[in-house]
Amino acid sequence: MTSVNEILINASLHETRVAYLEDGALVEIYVEREGQQSCVGNIYKGKVVRVLPGMQAAFIDIGLEKNGFLHIKDIHSSNQKVMPSDDHKAIDKLLHEGQMVWVQASKDPLGDKGVRLTTELTLSSPNFVYIPNGEQIAISQKLEDQSERIRLQEFLEEFIRKNTLTGGFIIRTLANQATDVDLQLDLQALMAIWSEVRETLIHSSSIIQAFEQPSLALRVIRDFASEPISKITFDHQEPYDEAVKFVRKTAPHLLERIEVYRDKQPLFSHFQVDQKIENALLPTVELPSGGAVVIQQTEALVSIDVNTASFVGVRGMRSTILQNNLEAAIEVANQVRLRNLGGIILVDFIDMERLADRKKLFATLEEALAKDQAYTQVGQISNLGLIEISRQRSRQSLTQAMCEPCKVCQGTGSVKTNDSICYEILREIIGHDRHKHAKAYTILTTQNIVDSFKSGRVPALEKLQSSIGCPISLKVDKFLQHNEYEIALS
Repeated sequence: MTSVNEILINASLHETRVAYLEDGALVEIYVEREGQQSCVGNIYKGKVVRVLPGMQAAFIDIGLEKNGFLHIKDIHSSNQKVMPSDDHKAIDKLLHEGQMVWVQASKDPLGDKGVRLTTELTLSSPNFVYIPNGEQIAISQKLEDQSERIRLQEFLEEFIRKNTLTGGFIIRTLANQATDVDLQLDLQALMAIWSEVRETLIHSSSIIQAFEQPSLALRVIRDFASEPISKITFDHQEPYDEAVKFVRKTAPHLLERIEVYRDKQPLFSHFQVDQKIENALLPTVELPSGGAVVIQQTEALVSIDVNTASFVGVRGMRSTILQNNLEAAIEVANQVRLRNLGGIILVDFIDMERLADRKKLFATLEEALAKDQAYTQVGQISNLGLIEISRQRSRQSLTQAMCEPCKVCQGTGSVKTNDSICYEILREIIGHDRHKHAKAYTILTTQNIVDSFKSGRVPALEKLQSSIGCPISLKVDKFLQHNEYEIALS
């Protein structure tokens, strides 16, 4: 049964949100706000500002707030006299401070890290990816028809020969639906873009952005153009008009599927997308049978714990655990894609003794992850039920894009108990009194800390007053956070 895939685009003056739905289920969400646009795919002429031989990397000034990061593995042959990297090359033999280089953003800034860069430039169209410093012709694995693969490769080789082109190409899946005329127009447009970018890079003597990716809405339409899209819905006329022009040139088969939403109820509310986004920010996801997966994202990795929760099964322990794990595998794949979780993802499934059950779980997880456009690798399941997933990370996760660390717990997910803070205050007073005696101490803190002192759970306050020979008073300061306090001396 063919799924119904839809793209919903909510565009305003300051924010664009794009939702990708499969049979009504939200599977991917993209958010870009004014001043926070993704720079992945942008091409720059940058200046090497620092070379780090110990890290085999360099920092490149590309005109952004933070310098970009270029690792030796991301240095490829090009017309910049930067040779391909290998195990025997050193970064300081390839780059030097002050050198101008052509680079492309491969990952957005994350936390304290700047843009990740590569010297292997690429330009994409619906049918092709052009790699100026490449050499080979590759064809998408999704294009399975052998006769069609031969047709497309022969067409491309003839176009390259007639136009005396250099570089490499990737033939994308959508090319299967294009006529020779469409393919030729697409290639001509792609080569025209590269010619303009190349001229800008060659003739500029300073740091410059030579190419900028299209808007978020157009990027998503381009990247999903080869999928069986049933409908693309905009809630504003202007971005709709822009998309129509874009699709008419790049993917005309989608023209009749683009429309403008006219109802009074907001587009995302009508499809219940807003509530689904809110749910995707929660750590716990319930499974159909009553089990649950708990997702915790840290700087180092993402940990996902699978448990049976309220699910007790009906056919014995083995059957219960297997069903719960299989449901969890599908949900893990969905959540990884929806939340755009990247890097190392460690999933702790419930232990299973039988090898056949573990193989079934692994196959289910692989099949579910196959729908993801991001490059993903899955490690074998361990005897303890652990599976390691490595997923390509090019942009922020949903949580990173929409949330910030709690100002109270600083993102740790926990805070000190009231009693712990009370004893911390008492230790600080004792430490100060050893060096300099005060006439009186006033503790400025929150109501919950004052209540803890007065409740008697921390009886040391009166004893401390007698010990140091001066009064200690408590005062509520409504401007302080949970674990904050000030000690005033008089």
